Amino acid sequence: MVYRLDEIDKRIIALLQADGRMPNVDIARELGCSEGTVRRRLDHLLFSGVMRIGAILEPARVGLGTHTIIGVDVELAQAERVGRMLAEMPEICSVIYVTGNYDIIAEAVFHSNDELLAFITERIARIPGIRRVETSHILKVMKRTCDWQVFEEGPVAAAPELTATSKTGPLGIAEQQIKR
Repeated sequence: MVYRLDEIDKRIIALLQADGRMPNVDIARELGCSEGTVRRRLDHLLFSGVMRIGAILEPARVGLGTHTIIGVDVELAQAERVGRMLAEMPEICSVIYVTGNYDIIAEAVFHSNDELLAFITERIARIPGIRRVETSHILKVMKRTCDWQVFEEGPVAAAPELTATSKTGPLGIAEQQIKR
């Protein structure tokens, strides 16, 4: 079922995306409504599964410096089972079914390359139904956000015109700086 967000819901979500720890009373003040209204709306948004609130960990800051994307090619009849098994592994932070070169993409973090190697050769390789695995090291995350924009159905409004300038970042990778 698709949940239809009204303007108050959208504004509550936007405020929490900017500051996930904003108290209900501050949200109410921003919106010009009661704290009880915000609390009821939040309870409904959370209970219905429209949104979740949580902490986002920076893996490298806690010693998980080997950050990888794992592409998995599976026997299609086994995809659901393989996906569930991968999702149960604590090293894996996301499991996504995709189209393209792989059937499943997983994002995982490890303390070291040795730990990654052991994970692939001793755990992943033993899962029945996996045909091929390919890993890619994440060198630098340019953007990670959970600030999904809430758009209305129908035509999308034209974006403001942007200009881009490039510079070389610390890893020698071209970075784009967008200006309005």
